[in-house]
Amino acid sequence: SPFCYWEMRNLLLAAVATLLLCSCSAAQREATSCGYNACPKPVPGRYNVHLVPHTHDDVGWLRTVDQYYYYEVQFIIDTVIEELLDNPERKFTYVKQLVKNGQLQFALGGWCMDDEATTHYVDIIDQHTQGLRFLNDTFGDCGRPRVAWQVDPFGHSKEHTAMLAQMGFDGLYYGRIDYQDQALRRKTRRMEMVWQASQDIGSPRADLFSGKLYDGYCQPGGFGFEYGDEPVQDDPQLYDYNVEQKVKQFVDMVNSRRQVYSSDHLMLTMGCDFQYQNARKNFKIYDKLIKAVNARTAAHNITVYYSTPSCYTKSVHDQNLMWTVKSDDFFPYAHQAHAFWTGYFTSRAALKRYVRTASNQFQAIKQTSCLAGLQRAGPQLEAKLDLLRQAMGVVQHHDGVSGTEKQVVAYDYALRVSTGINQAYSLLQSAWANLTGDSAAYSGMSSCSLANISYCPFTDSNNNFYLHFYNPVSHPVWHLARIPVKGRYYVVSNQQGQAVTSQTIPVNNGTLRVPERAGAKSSYELVFNVSTIPAMGFVVYRVAAAAPGSPGVSTFTPIQSVFMDSKPADGELDWRDGGSESLNERESLDYRPVFAPLKRDDVIEFSQLKEAKKSNPIGDSKMSYMAYYYGYPGNNSAPEFTASGAYLFRVTGPVVNETHVVWSNWTYQVLRKFANNGDSLQYSENELTVGPIPYDANTGREVIVRYNTQLNSSATFYTDANGRQVLRRVRDYRPTWPLQQTENVSGNYYPINSQIFLNQSDGSSFMVLTDRSEGGGSINDGQIEIMLHRITVRDDALGVGEALQEKGSDGRGLVVKVTHWLAADQSLPSSSRRRRELANRRYREPLIGYLTAEPKVKSWSGLRRPLPENVQVVTLDDWRGPNTKLLRLEHLYQIGEHPALSQPVTVALGQLFATFNILSATELTLAANQNLNSAQRLQWRTPAGGGTTVGDAAREAEERLQLEQDITVTLRPMQIRTFVVQVQYL
Repeated sequence: SPFCYWEMRNLLLAAVATLLLCSCSAAQREATSCGYNACPKPVPGRYNVHLVPHTHDDVGWLRTVDQYYYYEVQFIIDTVIEELLDNPERKFTYVKQLVKNGQLQFALGGWCMDDEATTHYVDIIDQHTQGLRFLNDTFGDCGRPRVAWQVDPFGHSKEHTAMLAQMGFDGLYYGRIDYQDQALRRKTRRMEMVWQASQDIGSPRADLFSGKLYDGYCQPGGFGFEYGDEPVQDDPQLYDYNVEQKVKQFVDMVNSRRQVYSSDHLMLTMGCDFQYQNARKNFKIYDKLIKAVNARTAAHNITVYYSTPSCYTKSVHDQNLMWTVKSDDFFPYAHQAHAFWTGYFTSRAALKRYVRTASNQFQAIKQTSCLAGLQRAGPQLEAKLDLLRQAMGVVQHHDGVSGTEKQVVAYDYALRVSTGINQAYSLLQSAWANLTGDSAAYSGMSSCSLANISYCPFTDSNNNFYLHFYNPVSHPVWHLARIPVKGRYYVVSNQQGQAVTSQTIPVNNGTLRVPERAGAKSSYELVFNVSTIPAMGFVVYRVAAAAPGSPGVSTFTPIQSVFMDSKPADGELDWRDGGSESLNERESLDYRPVFAPLKRDDVIEFSQLKEAKKSNPIGDSKMSYMAYYYGYPGNNSAPEFTASGAYLFRVTGPVVNETHVVWSNWTYQVLRKFANNGDSLQYSENELTVGPIPYDANTGREVIVRYNTQLNSSATFYTDANGRQVLRRVRDYRPTWPLQQTENVSGNYYPINSQIFLNQSDGSSFMVLTDRSEGGGSINDGQIEIMLHRITVRDDALGVGEALQEKGSDGRGLVVKVTHWLAADQSLPSSSRRRRELANRRYREPLIGYLTAEPKVKSWSGLRRPLPENVQVVTLDDWRGPNTKLLRLEHLYQIGEHPALSQPVTVALGQLFATFNILSATELTLAANQNLNSAQRLQWRTPAGGGTTVGDAAREAEERLQLEQDITVTLRPMQIRTFVVQVQYL
């Protein structure tokens, strides 16, 4: 039964636990083997109740993952295992023999139960691959979960579900959907459905049977025996004998719940957070309850038995019912009126950015380690990656990167990631030394993890150095480098030794006041273009201090004052919606902005925004401005507005022009327009530094940026799901139920992992690409709004027990620096290409290594030829031995986004990489735990059908032959294909 499992301490398995405890008689089980064969046999003609005892054990929330283990989880494991061994009829999840004989089953099986709003698709795939590989290595195929168990995340993603389907799951269960959606689904008996999660991948490959648990994942009221509810007292000689009352209570509860489901089966989740520390108590009472209910079956026609989510799924499937379908997602989530859980899309913005950059580093280290063949020297080098692999798995937790955990837990997550990066960095040094034969240069290679706040100890100590730019993208890219330096004048030389145009800019005041810069010596930023970094390769540039006037020396461009706008015009601040609600760490509000927009036409300009042809109505003199929303506890009257003036400064130079806007002493904005460098994917940049946010005992603040355009967006905007497929959003509308909107702002906020954009009917568009997961929407036509940073003054009364008030190293409020890339287009195909390619570059930013010694090799590519523009290497990782790799390729486009780039594309794998040949390839499911050819999933009936067609089968057979004979693969829109490949190093 489901203990969607926990961290097995000494085995380093960190996963949100839903312990699946199940007791089935030998007569009920169809066979004494694992999987579906070990399930209890339903009783025909009766209503079958699947009693699923479980515990939900977070890998961090109120305590850290280690604290939870030592305080609570170890006792759950000990007592449950003891009960299972005491009674072989029961099932649970942990010991090999229990798994083999079917007593113990797993649900989900990822390294954690991840968040679905703020996680990136690469991290989602990685953490599931890690957990499922552990289960396979430890328990074999009997340990393979059949269903996904996402019972606690705060909303559910379409892309996440599509990936679960492609991992081979037969079902998905969740605990939270919007209260209005749930009310309608209960009324119409549509609590279970087939979720068609990708129209690009199509049915049935991306379809997943999905069910909403009746009322969350905890036990029904009156049956929480660890919480002190009245137990079953079955001795008639005692005054408190209550069997008849408990049976009636149970039967009444079952009859109430069965009204909202369609099948003859009902799943009851009997447990909750960190329960079963006294497993004997629970099992003993449940045994009595089951016995008493079944003894009276003739009166109520109900049969109850221990079961698992997998067994429940199989039983429902075998009824061969017709199911309704769903094709949108479950965002945003509200549990009641005025209570939208959208604030967490932005909460702990610094942690969200750290996780995103760490993910990029993790992928790059895996790539380079494979290209260099480091595992040939022994597994000890690969072991250096384990800490980072585990840390990245744990932090995807739904109380991790989501930002919904206590502060001490957030620190623990960040520490784990930092420790992992530090340990894994030596692999980069070894990889480049091996690949270039130049250990002298690369043994001393350094990184600058605080370069985003213009602090780099390496450049503080060196005036002359080399920069190694590694590009993880599968195509050549250009990069705008910003390097912290001490002086004003430098000569930057490219890989051919030629001086390139460069510019130095003083570190701005918004950055200078970041307390984590304490001790920094850098007063300037050196800015230059790095052109054409090879695909999955590097170039080396040289930086040398120089005298003013030297040939090729950088241009020093001071920050010059423009003017101060001290008094906004009347009416500029009147943005009130007239409502308010309580602010909490997961919820967001109905907001009121405080700062006024700028009005000067000549202040803020972006590349395409002003330079587009006149028929493109995107330009706006108030293109970008910052504001914040007051958050009040309870239901308060509207606040009194306090306007702030804005100070304007300008930087003009050969590489970049900048407009600096000082909104207040805690908000600083830099708008950058780059010189045309020949790259076809031009964009502008908006850097926003926020904090420390002013705090008082009664006022929370949530800081936003708004982008105004003149586009007629017709209440429609678009956001990505986990960095992949794009979903159409319509203000104050839900596709599957008639929305009664209670919050004009928070009710229209959605998760933004990488992009949000507006389209107009004539093809004009405006896009914003983010550097981390954030929340935002389009509250007014032609406008994009994104939340940047937030603090709250009260706990949300939803369990965490503290307000969201992050501190910096100086003990004051945390300062957060955010960057957005902005662009506009006049045709949708052009816009799609720009969005997809820039989003890919944004996630896979070049890694910069700092060296004192001159490297021998100045340019190199890990690919013999770049991949097609619409294809990207998602994963290149060592697998089982030095000559076996895990390889994933993805198609970057959706159907219909671009006339050429949305077409299928074929890639020959054999001689793709520069350092090895691929000798053979076997295709796996997305999480790499099953051979795709032999993977079997349950098929579900829907009104539109959706089974595999004759054409699909023929195409798949052709592609298998293509892979076997030519080691060639074809990728279709949005497809990710996973292979284990045998290689031979050159």
